Amino acid sequence: MPSVGTPWVIRMKQLINQAYAVFAKYEKPSDLVACECCLSPDEKTVLLTTPLRDLSPEQLGGYAADVFYTMGEVPDFKYFLPRILELSVTDEFLWPDPEVVSRKLSLAQWGDWPTEEQSVITDVLKTKFATLLDDPESDGSETDKWICALGRCFPDPTRFLAPLLEPRHEDKLLAFIEYNGSLFTKNKLDNAFWEEARNGEQLVVQWLHQSAITALLSERYGMVF
Repeated sequence: MPSVGTPWVIRMKQLINQAYAVFAKYEKPSDLVACECCLSPDEKTVLLTTPLRDLSPEQLGGYAADVFYTMGEVPDFKYFLPRILELSVTDEFLWPDPEVVSRKLSLAQWGDWPTEEQSVITDVLKTKFATLLDDPESDGSETDKWICALGRCFPDPTRFLAPLLEPRHEDKLLAFIEYNGSLFTKNKLDNAFWEEARNGEQLVVQWLHQSAITALLSERYGMVF
């Protein structure tokens, strides 16, 4: 993440606080439906007794990865979601990856949620991507990871990609393209998590074939289209 005083980081903190406020109406669950081999009684107790903002990446990571597969339902997911989002966008989770977290939104059919809930989630993810592009230490793999994450919870992830066309983000765009060696040979992206979002993947591939980008690749690398 960029330094703590940058405008995007300040904006992200504001949005995370807003997410906590929007989802505060969902009370802590009294119990969790879970497979015992995936969530031990002790782990469940930690999730149900620790204040939400105090849950560590290690304590919440298993739930965030397995919810809707071996544990959890939409109401408890909405309770935990602000903290899950916070840990994901601040890159504190060792696991799950952002692509896994964003898939949970699709499984929860978040497109049917109240507008204020959809809006704050969208703003958090949009701001994360903007923060990433302004981070001089982020590389092609990070850009790839978050574009795929967006593609796994939005029908059309290209709505977020316009900043990549700005001259100041040219190197980020090229690093993302270089990270996807199959882009112009097989018309596909290399991140395996696209498997469950093929329509989104193809929209990104089509977006990357636009004339402004192919002209840049011709200029930089002598590629012919």
